[in-house]
Amino acid sequence: MQSLPVRIDCGLESASIVDSVGKFKDYIPKSMEKVFGYIGSTNNIRLVIYAKVGDEIYPFLYSYDISGNIIDSMYLMIKNCGEADDKIIPHSLTTIEKDFTVNMVDTSHYIHYIETISGYQKIADSIEITKITTKIDTKGYFTIANRSKEK
Repeated sequence: MQSLPVRIDCGLESASIVDSVGKFKDYIPKSMEKVFGYIGSTNNIRLVIYAKVGDEIYPFLYSYDISGNIIDSMYLMIKNCGEADDKIIPHSLTTIEKDFTVNMVDTSHYIHYIETISGYQKIADSIEITKITTKIDTKGYFTIANRSKEK
């Protein structure tokens, strides 16, 4: 079991993925490839973080009933840090608190480059901060409790 709070910064680190899936092997959703781990339960709901592997290790939170049936799932990043390019540099941070509240924050820097005598210089145009707070309801569904965006 993973101890709470869980902090996920730009996806999961490869070292945090459990290769020995043990009792999870019968429950891994077909679209997921790795297990981060069981993070706890509330009433009759079990919570597990899985991951897809791509340019980064993309984390997903799943809720299960006591029979092992999937109730709901959610992606745990607002924007992928690997999406950075010559126009945007996103950075997402997610925390799962002891009460299973999921707080996600993305700080995206919008940029452009200008050519100078010594090469190219990065210029910051604006910063956009997105915050999403999600809670788990008594039936195991993830519901957005608060969402804000500031530029």
